[in-house]
Amino acid sequence: MAGRGRAAPIPGWLPSASPASAGASPAMAFPPPPPAAGPGTQPNPIVPASATDPAFSVWTEHTAPDGRRKYWHNASVGRSTYEKPVCLMTATERADSTTRWKEAVAPDGRVYFHNVDTKQTKWQMPEEVRVAREAALRVEGAAAAKAAVAAAEALSKGGPHLSSEKAGGTTSFSTKTSYASPAEALDAFLQSLADANVTSAHRWDEASRLAVGDPKFLALKSAGERKKAFHEYQTKRVKKEREERRALDKKKRDAFTAMLNEAETVCGCGAPREAFRQVAEDLIKHPLYAQRFKDVVEDKAKEDLYRAHCESARARERSGRRRRREEEKDKFTELLREKNIQTWRDVGGLRDEPRYEQCDRYDRLCAFELFSDAVDKAERDMRDSETFTRRIDERRRRDGFVAFLTEKRKLGELSLRLPWRDFFENEGLRTNDVYTELQKNQGGSRPKELYEDEQEVLEIEAAACRGAIVAALVSTETLSNADGSFFGAEVSPTCASVRRALAGTDATGLLTKAT
Repeated sequence: MAGRGRAAPIPGWLPSASPASAGASPAMAFPPPPPAAGPGTQPNPIVPASATDPAFSVWTEHTAPDGRRKYWHNASVGRSTYEKPVCLMTATERADSTTRWKEAVAPDGRVYFHNVDTKQTKWQMPEEVRVAREAALRVEGAAAAKAAVAAAEALSKGGPHLSSEKAGGTTSFSTKTSYASPAEALDAFLQSLADANVTSAHRWDEASRLAVGDPKFLALKSAGERKKAFHEYQTKRVKKEREERRALDKKKRDAFTAMLNEAETVCGCGAPREAFRQVAEDLIKHPLYAQRFKDVVEDKAKEDLYRAHCESARARERSGRRRRREEEKDKFTELLREKNIQTWRDVGGLRDEPRYEQCDRYDRLCAFELFSDAVDKAERDMRDSETFTRRIDERRRRDGFVAFLTEKRKLGELSLRLPWRDFFENEGLRTNDVYTELQKNQGGSRPKELYEDEQEVLEIEAAACRGAIVAALVSTETLSNADGSFFGAEVSPTCASVRRALAGTDATGLLTKAT
């Protein structure tokens, strides 16, 4: 924080801001003095972490008029410096001051390290810096944790009671020290860690410093129990933080993709044919999209999302072209149907039609082929339907004539070996409706063929009747020989005459006479 009060003198060893006089060496820029304060005001002191500086006194922090650089001034000794005094440094800053590496922040917000001797830069923390920081934190953390635990134990043994309300910006806690069960005590301890915002990155000594002011931190009596519970808390916290990071990362990626879609339709940047570098330059300068562009930190992730966006945009473009072509083909097919086009040669007469010009030549050919196939199929289906109906009618007429013949056979008007011409004249079929209907059939059996089928039925029945007559005569020994044998080598004249009579006589009449 910039101090307030009278201006602090600038030491002579700091570079001067005044221009060099003629013939003198070029001047260096001195740090400007702090702004003058009003009457009766004093500079704001910066309370140091420890007073290890031999010339320790109250230091004040100031900002140069350019707003970029800070320096510190000690009014008691008249000393100003651009380097932060050791007595004001944190443990991490003191550890860094022992190395030749300096921590800096890139324009995109990422932290990197720079070696002042070799001019080397690294995104990862150098091993030298890591070791120095861990050593400083162990020293400071152990002392702070020990003091904090002692203070908390003193409070739990009879110190002043603390409420759970916030007053003056300071958080206070309740002093409940007894719990009904070990599970309740464990929950209270874990809650103290959560209230202190302990994360998975904190070590045990750091978590102790953060949560030791809460009496719930001492719900578990032994340090071993607290440390074990802390490790379990860290395991769950790691999983929770990982899920939160994934959800946040997904949210940022979705916002980045939505930004690309908006940029493509709103301001034209982010089109599929533009390079990612050009798109990035346009988006980082746009007030609506700059923040969402920066939220995705990794450049490779940004490029991957942009590449996926381009693929999706190209797929949408291809789909749109296909849809438009299909619509144009449908319109052209409707035109062919309206004009009743039969051949490809007739298509040339539609050149003046807008639907003809809008459709591509290849698409016109495909549409015509599909249209012709559809017309041919419709005609085939119609012919098949007509043929099926015709065949049903023919079968109905044929069945009617067969029923007519069957009825005549049962009435005895159609006898065995009666010639077709005689039956035709006797029944007057020339004017018979059943006969004339059957004559309309284009295929299948003709009337005479059906009549012959009935004659075959009569032959079968006659053969059966002849067999019955022969069996009856045999049973009465009419056709047996004198010695009792039937149709032996020598057939009797009576047997021969019966066989001739059966062969040349109607079996039905013969059977009737025999019985």
